[in-house]
Amino acid sequence: MQPPVSAVPASPSLPSPPLDGAGLYPALTEAQRAAFCPSAPWWTAPVIIGGSGGSGTRGSVLLMQRLGVAIACEDPSMLDEVIIGEGHCNSARDFGLLSGEMTRPPPLVWLADGPDISTCTASDDQMASLLGLVDQGDQGALSVKYADAVPQNVINGRCSQRENCSVAQRLLDLRSAVRPQFRKPLRWGMKNPHFTYMQKWLLRAFPCLVYVHTMRDMDEMIREAEHWPHRVNEAELFGMRPDGHDLPSASRDNSHSPEGQAWLKAFLLQENDGLTRWASRCMPAQIIYLPVMRLARCISLACEAYHATRLARMLRLEPSATFAKVQEYTQASHAIVVEARKQASKKPLWANRNGELVEWPSKLLGLCGWAFCSCGNSTA
Repeated sequence: MQPPVSAVPASPSLPSPPLDGAGLYPALTEAQRAAFCPSAPWWTAPVIIGGSGGSGTRGSVLLMQRLGVAIACEDPSMLDEVIIGEGHCNSARDFGLLSGEMTRPPPLVWLADGPDISTCTASDDQMASLLGLVDQGDQGALSVKYADAVPQNVINGRCSQRENCSVAQRLLDLRSAVRPQFRKPLRWGMKNPHFTYMQKWLLRAFPCLVYVHTMRDMDEMIREAEHWPHRVNEAELFGMRPDGHDLPSASRDNSHSPEGQAWLKAFLLQENDGLTRWASRCMPAQIIYLPVMRLARCISLACEAYHATRLARMLRLEPSATFAKVQEYTQASHAIVVEARKQASKKPLWANRNGELVEWPSKLLGLCGWAFCSCGNSTA
């Protein structure tokens, strides 16, 4: 029998959960998570897929599925929709239950104060604000009031109308909605590029998560400029001014201009390099940098072995079986990503017009295993 979804198992190394009834965990240090996670409940350990818009998160999903990880919105049988309700998947099959703008205000993302000094997890006060916790109990402890939920929309403790239920209630619903066959650590998960910004509070709900950060060749991303309006909106929301660039118009007409490409290059560098610096301090053992399209395009044993080894270690998989599954993925996806590279290469690239390199910083290239996955900039 499963314990109550709001319960946090007792542990001598962990304080009591500070947000009573919200099913959250304390702000654990990296060492505390390392001690807690090997025997932690399944619901603490999803695989969360993120990346920049257009980085190839769909490919990461396909690889995770081959490795036995069910992904919400991609695996129809994973969630009980009677419990979780409808409308949590968008047309791109991104899991939207946790990723609306209300769940990523500026103080809750690692960009706040800069990635080199930003705190590693959201504070109790920040989580209280996020979850709608509006006052304190007799002992001074925060208590859940579900401020944005209305009683008639919560049936037996579950949301019947998603838009009228608090984040706290939706988190609890998610635990109950995952069907029993998927209730295993690191064998269930979710995908949304917006998760790129959200680790600080996701670690409070899922302290044993593994985050898969999907990477793609920068020149392809600049040429394609996918989801341009979203990138501009994110920059405005978070106050990002990469390299002093003014915020461009969200109109798609600007996305392929020299100025637009220069801004997008600076934005992508600030976003991805910033995450790398923050994660290297705060969750180095819980993040995988996965250049999934390059992995499938530049097929090589060295590239497959590098990523299979990291995936097996992070996801607690058998190494040789993981290597075989990675090879299956690269063979199945090769033609598709080669064609995507060919189509992207037909579009102009102004961002290097003055001879500037259009590539990721060396540290990020190293974390992605770029040297093992080399096939140059060709379309082959």
